[in-house]
Amino acid sequence: MLNTTATFIGIFALLHIPFTVLVGYHRARTGIQFFDGGDDALLRKMRAHGNFTEQVPMALLAMAAAEVTGTAQWVLLLGGGSLFVALPGLLSDLALQTWVRRSLEHVRALPPAKRKVPKAARPQG
Repeated sequence: MLNTTATFIGIFALLHIPFTVLVGYHRARTGIQFFDGGDDALLRKMRAHGNFTEQVPMALLAMAAAEVTGTAQWVLLLGGGSLFVALPGLLSDLALQTWVRRSLEHVRALPPAKRKVPKAARPQG
């Protein structure tokens, strides 16, 4: 009866684990037990986890309602597949944001480069 939705429920239940682990590991590593403690990385991980927890159940409920009313399976697969493709991107986005931030910190720490101005561009005087 709800075979397609049940399959996606299983997939998203497994995908929820990395979000939970990321937040828990960060809390254990930093010793922050409540809220975000002013830690931007923890806040991003918490929001990714929260967004997943808020959005996926509603999407799956809508999908179940559509399946019960006889919506074509290709529509259900398209909707569930779109959700599947979009949400794991949050994890890679978190990793990308961290990498970009760290790279920028390294660049800012470099001493300013001395620019050589070509002779033709030097002011005459």
